Amino acid sequence: TGCGTAAPLRGTFAVQGGTLTVGDASNERVNFETGADFLISGTAAFNCASRFANNTTADTITWNQSGGTVTLVTAGSTSPTFAGLDIEAAGSSFTMSGGLLVLQNSTSAAADVILKAGTASVTGGTVQFGNAGTPNTTAFDIDSTVSLPSLVVDNGSVGPTEPTLRLVTSNLTVLSGLTIEAGCTLNANNLNHAVGGDWTHDGSFTAGTGTVTFNGSAAQTIGGTAASGPTFNNLTLANTSGADPNLTYSTTGATLTVNATLTVSN
Repeated sequence: TGCGTAAPLRGTFAVQGGTLTVGDASNERVNFETGADFLISGTAAFNCASRFANNTTADTITWNQSGGTVTLVTAGSTSPTFAGLDIEAAGSSFTMSGGLLVLQNSTSAAADVILKAGTASVTGGTVQFGNAGTPNTTAFDIDSTVSLPSLVVDNGSVGPTEPTLRLVTSNLTVLSGLTIEAGCTLNANNLNHAVGGDWTHDGSFTAGTGTVTFNGSAAQTIGGTAASGPTFNNLTLANTSGADPNLTYSTTGATLTVNATLTVSN
């Protein structure tokens, strides 16, 4: 349903079943104020036409997602200040142990997702940029000091939805798998990635001058279907599994390239 301009969130907001949609037009959004709690679990779905953001940059929230699907910016956001998901105050808390968090459209802000909560516990789930409703060649930006569980740059399956995800300001840690679907691009923007799971390279990766570190505790794989294998600038192997091998490149006929430095540590 439409919500005028903004639906204020001042207390606890729990979505435990069914589907809840806030807004049906650009800039119809959720604005949270200090002390707000957002919880989603099970198979619930929460959709927001615009951004889920702080009312001021100092406002804090406790985010807890153990399941369900959150889809943000389904219509649009023209704010030059606030991201599509904006949890930037250090006093915030971000917990994710399951479920799916999706950004459908880019915004007019410097980053489309800002995650800088001072307290974070991330053990499961997936963060996804793009879906079947995303316009082709959409450019997303992320600025996150919070580790992500799994990361997908998504082509919407039915296409053509071929977004680009670019890092801005902060290096990015992905605790589990990282997937770049066919036609999609991940742009490191000269920043660094740490990846704890498998790297699925069906699209393209722009490394710049950054470093990608594989630091999982189980054996990892770089694979995918792209005709051209991934090109890294610096590649660091810091897997702690003790497996032999602990990192495997599995794409036949495509070359993995390291332009600068390959570092192997035990």
